[in-house]
Amino acid sequence: MTFQEWEAESRRCIAINEGSSCTMYMDSATPPNPTIGIGFNLNRGDAQQTLASIGANYGAVKNGAALTDAQVAELFVCSFAPIVDEARASLQPFHFDSMSDARRFVICDLVYNLGNAGWLSFVNTRALLDRACHAQRMDDPAAVGLFAQTALALADSQWYVQVGNRAKRDCAMMRTSNWCDPNGDGSDAS
Repeated sequence: MTFQEWEAESRRCIAINEGSSCTMYMDSATPPNPTIGIGFNLNRGDAQQTLASIGANYGAVKNGAALTDAQVAELFVCSFAPIVDEARASLQPFHFDSMSDARRFVICDLVYNLGNAGWLSFVNTRALLDRACHAQRMDDPAAVGLFAQTALALADSQWYVQVGNRAKRDCAMMRTSNWCDPNGDGSDAS
């Protein structure tokens, strides 16, 4: 898959994972965040500016005003724009690009869902992932077990409890290196 194909598939799967709403709702985080569109957190520091860039009024949106479908799509483009670079920067050099398409997607999905700061707080999980990537680059058979340990570390988090099947899919893709049905529970990623 080319990078453009991978990026398009990643955007498609994140949109499925997040769902879409033209009006504000509360996400599944603890505590919940006011959210709109395809997982756009209205508590973000740049929320007012980003909404203004798509022709929406932050205060009106917080008070229940709806976005158009075109605004939701434009907001998603803005939200997704930094994700790949943030995911890449969250790991040691060359590790992100050395992973399979499915595993790279998982990191982008985590960055999108948790925010970059949230993903960066998974210090031990990222360290395991860096070890797995390094082992894989050295053709060390231990890489398989390290990717499985990374999936287990993700499963042992509050995030896993909060996002349900999304977490199961991400853990399955991390463990197996295979894509799974974005509407399923990850059991088809074997």
